[in-house]
Amino acid sequence: MKWWVLSVLVAGCVWATANVSDEEESPIRRMDTARMERIANVHGGKGAMLFRSIFKKADWNFETDWSFVDHCVLPPGTSIGVHSHPTHEEMYIILKGKGVGTLNGKEYPISAGDLIPIKIGWAHGVYNNSSEPMELLNIGVFKHGVTELKSSN
Repeated sequence: MKWWVLSVLVAGCVWATANVSDEEESPIRRMDTARMERIANVHGGKGAMLFRSIFKKADWNFETDWSFVDHCVLPPGTSIGVHSHPTHEEMYIILKGKGVGTLNGKEYPISAGDLIPIKIGWAHGVYNNSSEPMELLNIGVFKHGVTELKSSN
């Protein structure tokens, strides 16, 4: 069993949850590919990937600058097109597979276990050039005081 603990802390705050199986009544979320939807040409990318927004600020009303946690599966030959954001930073965490990550015009080989930091305004994208699916988490944190996502391709 794999556990991921992601925290954005507020001074003096302690947070804990119970492991409850019913996701609708629990703050616990499972990365379940059966709940994902197909989305084509994400940010102008190639093909269709599987996607699920696990947490978003609008649904959870986070008190900190959390924006979202998204779960993505890119089949072979698909990509998230190169784009940038003026409103938030992201972190791609590659869970399975391999491919190519683009940061500000430079390409890097990426594979399971890699973390890709994306600062505000950085042009970024991911391409699965392998023969196996690539699975990743995309974590977004708003710039302080921002509450809406914006992107540019």
